[in-house]
Amino acid sequence: MALWRRSSHRKYSQHDLLACTTAIEDLLKKYGIQKWLDFFLNINDEIRRFWQAESSTTAKVAILKKLRGIFGGMGSFNDFALDPRAGRGRELHLSFEEAAKFNRELDRLQQELYQILEACLRSLPRQS
Repeated sequence: MALWRRSSHRKYSQHDLLACTTAIEDLLKKYGIQKWLDFFLNINDEIRRFWQAESSTTAKVAILKKLRGIFGGMGSFNDFALDPRAGRGRELHLSFEEAAKFNRELDRLQQELYQILEACLRSLPRQS
């Protein structure tokens, strides 16, 4: 399934969003991927603080757009993968199988996150 495929019209909630971003946070923490871990620690804090029923639509859209902004472009989150021959994968002494397992799980979570983001953005009232 391509990351940019149009997602279904399933309804998602703050809990779905936070569950997905927390799963990504946990995976990154397990492998010590600090750059993206810092981003997800911060965004999870924002989701917990601002994504409440009484929060403005503007605050919710800002969080969603911040998250959506990590997709696409050179060096983006959806470009990230561990290679056992270089970078963090090499530092961790990962086998090809371990790196492939990490990359499959990350890919699944990236796709899920993108679908949740698109569905949440569609569900919020339009801004004028």
